[in-house]
Amino acid sequence: MSNVDSHDEHHQNQRPSLSSTRLYDKLDKCKRDKDFYQAHQIYRTIYFRLINQPHQQQENFVEILDFIYNGAKYFLDHQQSNSGYDLCKCFVEILNKQEKYKELNEGLLSKICKLYELLRPYRDERIEYAYNILRWSETVPSSTSQQQQEELPLATPKTRTSFSSSILSTLTEPSSSSTIPPPKIYHKSGHPEVHERFAKILWNEKNYKDSRYHFLHSHDGIECANMLIDLHTNYGYPSEVDLFITQVVLQYLCLKNFHTAYLVFVTYVERHPLIQQPPPFHLYPILNFVWFLLLCLKKMLVRSTTTEQQNPRDIRTNLSSYTDPQQREQQASIASFTSKVKCFSTLCELYKPSLNRDTTLLQYLERIGQLFFGIKQQQSSNRTPNMFENLFQNLANPPVDSSSSNSAQAASNNFMSSLFFQQQNQYSSISDDNDMDFDLDVD
Repeated sequence: MSNVDSHDEHHQNQRPSLSSTRLYDKLDKCKRDKDFYQAHQIYRTIYFRLINQPHQQQENFVEILDFIYNGAKYFLDHQQSNSGYDLCKCFVEILNKQEKYKELNEGLLSKICKLYELLRPYRDERIEYAYNILRWSETVPSSTSQQQQEELPLATPKTRTSFSSSILSTLTEPSSSSTIPPPKIYHKSGHPEVHERFAKILWNEKNYKDSRYHFLHSHDGIECANMLIDLHTNYGYPSEVDLFITQVVLQYLCLKNFHTAYLVFVTYVERHPLIQQPPPFHLYPILNFVWFLLLCLKKMLVRSTTTEQQNPRDIRTNLSSYTDPQQREQQASIASFTSKVKCFSTLCELYKPSLNRDTTLLQYLERIGQLFFGIKQQQSSNRTPNMFENLFQNLANPPVDSSSSNSAQAASNNFMSSLFFQQQNQYSSISDDNDMDFDLDVD
């Protein structure tokens, strides 16, 4: 039996029951005869009859969706791009008419991505299809497993110690015993799983530019790092090995995706043949900057352990004058926040020569300062020539209560020292520290 005949037999078993069998028989004959024009017209006729049925049930939409998907795939498999794309538009229209999905199931995701893969690369039809699918996917929340990925992951105990374990041991948080279900998360740029699948298809086609864009809106930091390594080793200069990953990490942070930012960094520096070493990166100062920035943000975003929650001794001394517990807690919070801002400003100052290599990095850092540290954007009619001056002027004047300046300075010194001390001592003792023997499965 030929592939067309077997496809027709399978298709007959999936005929929606709301239309005439005579039309289906005629459609099957046109497909056997490869009368593509007539087959397309029949598909359109059946589609309009089905979609305009009154009191349409959700089960009927599923049948119609499968019917149109099979038709679009049939035409695209036979290089009938116009007819195939027309049914792709019908496919999206059905999705928009259905009840909102509670989550994106694998079967539907596979259909969406198969049609995307069959549409011709670089053509307007594929671009429009992707745009419409992503707009629809904005209404679909992340699944429970996807939401867990959007939070900081837990490290997995391993019998061996690796470089990634040394990094992730400082960035993970203890598991929470809360039984409260996580809130639904919607994504205004499109569902991350759709972006992830599109990115992998484009990567396979060697379309690195568009693949990179979709990876940035996904949560797959591991495959994004692998794509960047592939891109750099084939098309980049050796001197750009650090810039490739730095740009992506900062862009993830600008999208407030801290989880994927550090995951892509860990995977890239561990697997890239020109790096493959733990911090400090003696040949790549800008990678040290990224590493310290992730540690700094981790201090802000991750719930600290009981020990870390205690204020430094010098901060407690400065706060002892506050008798009201609520006021004392407020001042401690301000001092702690100020120390993070000081850390950020110190990092930018120390690594200013390296950051000057690419002016776009300064724009990303300015945005990160606004998002994570509350630093106001400097108003200037000509911001590009004075980008660094504007950035440091903003950093020099963080939004802080003046009454906490002394405790803030003490917190800053303590916080910055702890970061550098952590880097210098962490890697020499990791093999003897069972508490740090963790690894994230990046295979």
